[in-house]
This record gives sequence, C-alpha cells and structure tokens, in this order.
Amino acid sequence: MKLSQNLAKRSKIQFGRNRLIKRLKSKRLKKSLFIYYIQKKRKLRAIKKMWISKFKIALLKYNVGYSAFIRRMRANNVEFDPKEYYILSKYEPFSFHCIMLCLKLV
Repeated sequence: MKLSQNLAKRSKIQFGRNRLIKRLKSKRLKKSLFIYYIQKKRKLRAIKKMWISKFKIALLKYNVGYSAFIRRMRANNVEFDPKEYYILSKYEPFSFHCIMLCLKLV
C-alpha cells in the first residue's frame, strides 16, 4: 500500500483542513500516531509497576525485599519477568513457597 493511500485511509477519522490538505494531514497523523505510541508505552509501564507492587506484598510474608529476591534469582540463573512472578505468587502459593525454600530465603 502506498504512503498516500495509507494516509488517506487513516485520515478519514480527522475533520476539517487536517483531513483535506496533504501536508497538514501527514503532520497530524504522525503526531497522533506518536501520541498513541507514547500512551501505549505508559500503559505497559503502569501494568508492570502494578505487577511488581503486588509481588512485593507477597514477598513481605517472607520478610524479603524485592531487590534481594531478584538478586538471589539471578545468582541461581533463574529468569522470569515480573508478570510471571506476580502470577506465581498469587495463583500458585505453594510453588512460590517452594521457590523461596530453594533460594533459602525463608
């Protein structure tokens, strides 16, 4: 699909001069796509922050800080992402307890 066709297709949701004049159309579309990209990154960052904060609550039961836990996991060559830590601590408490025993954090 050519760039002009793509611009025409996406600009149908815009109104006034922004939709009709090609130079304004491309500027406006680039700005709106950039804003969408930034909002998407912010949303992912907020979700990741929520996972970590909920996981920290689960670690408080074992009197362990988040950074100490991550350091011990990396020392034992275990790599998860924050979502997996959160899911494990919330929905699999027995497995999480076994991991804490293996890391000797209990």
